[in-house]
Amino acid sequence: MIAQIGPLFYPLIICSFLAAILIIERSLYYIRLTSMHKDKQFLNLQSLLHKNKNLDKNIRDDIISVELSKIKESLEFGLRFLRMIAMLSPMIGLLGTIIGIIDSFEVIATINEAVSPALIADGLWEAMLTTAFGLAIAIVILFLTFIFARIAEKRILQYQLGLNNISLEMAGVKYSD
Repeated sequence: MIAQIGPLFYPLIICSFLAAILIIERSLYYIRLTSMHKDKQFLNLQSLLHKNKNLDKNIRDDIISVELSKIKESLEFGLRFLRMIAMLSPMIGLLGTIIGIIDSFEVIATINEAVSPALIADGLWEAMLTTAFGLAIAIVILFLTFIFARIAEKRILQYQLGLNNISLEMAGVKYSD
């Protein structure tokens, strides 16, 4: 199969291997987050909010905002890299397509007689395989990256809503969900 896909098989394998490592790491990270009985990050944020309850509400909210940014960064770790791999994989596949087509035309150029389809089939086969492989990698990565990003967004939104309610109560405003 390596011979059929051509030399661009190796960068595609490297991309898929790196993506697989990140996908496994992110999956385990999110599973571990959801399996905690009590959310330690949220409890730490609550504690920080209560420690600073004597400060002005705007300052208190800014402190929490900085901490939420740090948490968001840890929740989204590796997602930019996954998106980059998802963008590069089809491009590498497309490059393989171009190389395969060039090889096919090279075969055609060397023949002085009628060209049979079998002569150009190898080049086109290589072209189609690299494109398909690159697209398959990108589709899976984009789908999982979307899911991971949505999990991160949802978690941050839950934190924001809960902490805003607590901060409002500290300011003397009773707000119910």
